[in-house]
Amino acid sequence: MLTTSHRLRRTRVRCAVFALAALAAACSTTDDDSSTATAAVTAASASDTTAAANTTPAPETTVPPAENGPGVTDTEIFIGVETNEKSQAAQNATTGVQVREVGAQVQILVDGINAGGGINGRTITLVKADFDPAAETGAQENAACNTFTKDNEVFAVLGLRTDASEAYLSCLAEADTLYIAGSPTQPADEQLLTAAANLWAPQTMVLDEFAAAYVAALDDSGFFADATLGVVVSADNPIFQRVYEATLVPALEAVGVTPAYVASVPDSFERAMEVVPTELLKMQEAGVNKVLALEPNGIGIGVTVLIGSSQGLVLVPAMSTFDTPEPVRATLPPGSLAGVVGFAFGSPVEENQVANLNATATECLDVLTAAGEEIADGNARGVSFISCANTWFLRDVLAAVPGEVNGESFAAAAESLGAEYESAWGSLDLTVGHRTGQHLLQPFTLDPACDCFAYSTDLRDTRS
Repeated sequence: MLTTSHRLRRTRVRCAVFALAALAAACSTTDDDSSTATAAVTAASASDTTAAANTTPAPETTVPPAENGPGVTDTEIFIGVETNEKSQAAQNATTGVQVREVGAQVQILVDGINAGGGINGRTITLVKADFDPAAETGAQENAACNTFTKDNEVFAVLGLRTDASEAYLSCLAEADTLYIAGSPTQPADEQLLTAAANLWAPQTMVLDEFAAAYVAALDDSGFFADATLGVVVSADNPIFQRVYEATLVPALEAVGVTPAYVASVPDSFERAMEVVPTELLKMQEAGVNKVLALEPNGIGIGVTVLIGSSQGLVLVPAMSTFDTPEPVRATLPPGSLAGVVGFAFGSPVEENQVANLNATATECLDVLTAAGEEIADGNARGVSFISCANTWFLRDVLAAVPGEVNGESFAAAAESLGAEYESAWGSLDLTVGHRTGQHLLQPFTLDPACDCFAYSTDLRDTRS
């Protein structure tokens, strides 16, 4: 029988994420010899002009040719991949949730692209850097940035994690290297998108947009009726913290709700276990009976619901994709999420939902399993969908670039994919200004008969 520690540790296993980041500024130079020659020709022409003409031709201007971005040659494109080789084996052994090795999946997909002739005559070469969530993040990011920009030059990095730091994005940007974040839980708000012009997060939703739509959807569902609300906010991630203040609080006020208590909970299992019992006592004192979260990985709300029940505080939770509802449900004892109201975005990955996957997601599973990948549970499917979604997003954008491959041409090509681009993770909107693409909220409830989520087909479009 699993202990509480074993069960909750599963919440650390989020769909392993890797992302394709896209947007590097094109380098352009002016050829001094060409400019000098042009000026000389113009001057000679002017001196030969007759006085009767009484006109002087305007000097010609030379337009520097567009140049390829880093890691792009006439025959090859170098792409970085954040892998999970160190953590994958350990997680599979200790959590009971199947975690796929992202580097192996991306290699399968890239081999397929290269076998078909590559992209506009260029093959893809992968450069890998491994990340271990048990190790210190900053040192790993520094080493990875050196691997991707100094030891090698890559055009873009397919990101594995949900928490790439702004310092890491800035380090990549200095080399004009794009970062494409594949996780649907990769937090990106308007402030980060403005600061990190090299960040693309096609499978996710702008966190500001999500928070406002989430509150409106919960209000429409009646969740706030008779609620004394508690909120769990990430203690570690500044993006979630500032969106709570800037967007979630005003959205709650707009529907007449003021949180009775706001808990600040770390994003790691061990530290959350230390903090939550005290936070729950404060929720209990405040009379909290319903709780929602603004966090990246479900650990905060999962620990809150589980420990709350052991302390006699039964909470009705609102769940979302940013809470990673599937792994949380699989982790908690049966019935823990009775009465839950939830809204997900992207593709549901439970067994009873596989028949409803779009054609791209079905193709993804077919390609990977044909290559020997064993995809046995919902988490493994989620990882696989993200691997395909991001690798094929990169493929489809680059295929739409007619000439030189750089940040500017990549952005224009991504826009050309349009408002209804079908990835393995769902329908994306990649029109003007959208470096994030997800725009549909999908309601779900807990079916007590199977202790599984039942997803509604009544989707809510968040695009304004």
